[in-house]
Amino acid sequence: KRKGTIRGIHFQSTPFEENKLIRCVKGKMFDVVVDLRKHSETYGKWIYFRLSEKNQRMVFISKDYAHGIQTLSDNCLFLYQMSQYYSPSHSTGIRWDDPTINIQWPIKRHIIVSSKDKKLPFL
Repeated sequence: KRKGTIRGIHFQSTPFEENKLIRCVKGKMFDVVVDLRKHSETYGKWIYFRLSEKNQRMVFISKDYAHGIQTLSDNCLFLYQMSQYYSPSHSTGIRWDDPTINIQWPIKRHIIVSSKDKKLPFL
């Protein structure tokens, strides 16, 4: 992935919700988690983590949250471990630029977003 690439914000719907464990094994990335629990005080709020091959941090993401990343270096490589099999018909997400969530992505110019992610709905 090239520096500035955004993936997400993804999750799987019922009955294929998934917990994730994320780790960056090469380069560095900005990892975002969005609360999807509708009755939570923090519904629609986000938090971020900076993961890199240098700091070797991992992030556990519960099935009640959506997940997205932005690569902060070229050739960034990250690993996902998931508690559920991938189900294309249950794979969904939220637009990376949703104004109600208002994620402050660190790289704002020359970003790369897949056509699939550009079509995701707002929260």
